[in-house]
Amino acid sequence: MKRLIIIGIFILSSALAFSQNSLKKNEIFVELGGNGLLGSINYNRQISKKPGLGIRAGVGSYGIGFPTIPVGVNYLIPLIGKHSFLDLGLGATYTKADVQLYVLVKRDPNYVQKYQSVYFVPSLGTRAYTTKNFVWHFNATPVFTQYGLIPWVGFGFGKRF
Repeated sequence: MKRLIIIGIFILSSALAFSQNSLKKNEIFVELGGNGLLGSINYNRQISKKPGLGIRAGVGSYGIGFPTIPVGVNYLIPLIGKHSFLDLGLGATYTKADVQLYVLVKRDPNYVQKYQSVYFVPSLGTRAYTTKNFVWHFNATPVFTQYGLIPWVGFGFGKRF
């Protein structure tokens, strides 16, 4: 009888372990444009048990010699089914680049960047997950700089785990 109870408890606990939420909370993705400005590699973590509040951080570049560090929060709102979402975000990007509308502005060869900046980068877009745990997203990410608002977009592709 003890053996039967132990086997029953083992089966029940195994069933409960497999019935837990299957949400994969971590993502790693490459983004062209977006919060990293020109290109970046990012990590995103969903904080809530369901798709919802998340945080992100990454490293990127805005041309040769201008690294960027994008960080931010996002919120996913389900759209159609369980795999597509409206992606709302607020971010900030640290860089030494003098960000203007054109990626690399021709300057006087003696020009020296004299300051570092943190740019405010909100985002609005869509995110989708595939059945193989791939993720892609497309966002409108205007960048607020010392020159004003610069229209910008970002496209990302990566993997959930």
